[in-house]
Amino acid sequence: MIDLNEDDDYLDEFKNKSRKKHHDSDEEYNIEEDEELYSNVDSEDDISFTMNRTVKKKNPKKIKNINNNETKTNKPIRISLKKSLGGKNHRLKFNKRVNIHDGFNTPFKEAENAGTKPKLPSSNKLIKKIKKKEDKNVFQNNINLDKTYFYQNVTPTQWKEISNFLSESLFSENLSQENIANFFEGYPNLSKGENNLKKLRQMLNDTAKGQGFFNFLSKKKFNFESYQKINDYILDKFYMAKPTILEVHFFPNPSEEIYLINLITKAKNTLDIAMFTINNIKIATEIKNIFSRGIKLRILTDSECIKMPSSNVYSLAAFGISVKIDDSVRYHMHHKFCVIDKSVVITGSFNWTDQAVNHNQENLLFIENKDLALKYSNEFEKLWNDFEIVVTKEKAEMKIKEDEEKKRAAESRKQREKEKKTAEKEFMKRANEEINLKKNDFATFTKKKRKRHRDNKENIRDNDNYQERNKGNCQIF
Repeated sequence: MIDLNEDDDYLDEFKNKSRKKHHDSDEEYNIEEDEELYSNVDSEDDISFTMNRTVKKKNPKKIKNINNNETKTNKPIRISLKKSLGGKNHRLKFNKRVNIHDGFNTPFKEAENAGTKPKLPSSNKLIKKIKKKEDKNVFQNNINLDKTYFYQNVTPTQWKEISNFLSESLFSENLSQENIANFFEGYPNLSKGENNLKKLRQMLNDTAKGQGFFNFLSKKKFNFESYQKINDYILDKFYMAKPTILEVHFFPNPSEEIYLINLITKAKNTLDIAMFTINNIKIATEIKNIFSRGIKLRILTDSECIKMPSSNVYSLAAFGISVKIDDSVRYHMHHKFCVIDKSVVITGSFNWTDQAVNHNQENLLFIENKDLALKYSNEFEKLWNDFEIVVTKEKAEMKIKEDEEKKRAAESRKQREKEKKTAEKEFMKRANEEINLKKNDFATFTKKKRKRHRDNKENIRDNDNYQERNKGNCQIF
């Protein structure tokens, strides 16, 4: 029997008269509040209620002994949940009908069965736990980790099942591709690691030789056609989904540019380019050469980068190549990939620009893989259908003509400014020469004047000396 009088919150409830009145007026069971509280609780472990269980003091007999499942009452047990909001304590009140006979494992019942007093955790912990459970459920619903990441191992039981299937199929005369596909679709982890694929191929070969999980001594005849079907399916489904050729190049490195040009030259049927910006004249020239050979060539690019004076996209469109751009100023067509014949992918951080070749730290990856190339091709087709702005040949020619006129006007203006600066320099030069000449003349004039002044002083001094000498001679005579 649980002594509810020892519960601190129980005593607080009945010490406060206003609370008591408030509780007395709240007697009806609200199932909506109940469902809202427990909507995020998945198991009994989550129902570690931080609640204060109170019983009205007026009729304590309504709650009978909670022992040996003897309680038959369906009266609500009041549960109050304290929650701290904005520094104030608020009490959330609701009623919960608990039937002890329905197997509902409450903290009180657990405590009584253990022979101890129930420990009620704080209400904040309940709220945090429910919130954490909600976040965890949202994360798990949005992301399935088992289907997302690589390095997923096939279990020994699954390998046993695969071995049994192979041993039966290799002696079957009516094996179809549909049966093979339906079986292997039940084992998605096969494609999640290279070791799984190696083991699968080895298992097929060992089973065919009778050296695998089973040693075949059956009288049934080995069916090579069934073996060939399974082998082809494994190659097409698993091995062809893996890259067959990889090549990577890093920049800045002008010598690596030739590898990109050589690779796109190998295009035989199609060349789809989704590139943020193109202003490399060597690459643009090779694209024109490829188009001239009759290759179906399309370009997706950014609406802002195409406006740059250095962009080669308008010249490519004027050459007749199909070009589309996005219709957003705020967002960009920021892809940097190319698909050759729907089998080779060129991707990386590398933009097809001179800056990327000679100055930026970039990477460029070549992948020959039909399955991967198909995914890139699907993305390209999606964007090609979504983008409505087409850079037609006429529009490109008009744009190039406008740019040429602007360029000529800019060159003419630049030439006029240059001539003006040259004329100003000539004028300043002549003015400086005249000033210097005048300065020289003035200096010469001043020098001559000073010389005449000195000469006059010397003449006057000579005359004075002469007169002094004459006076002395006159006195002698």
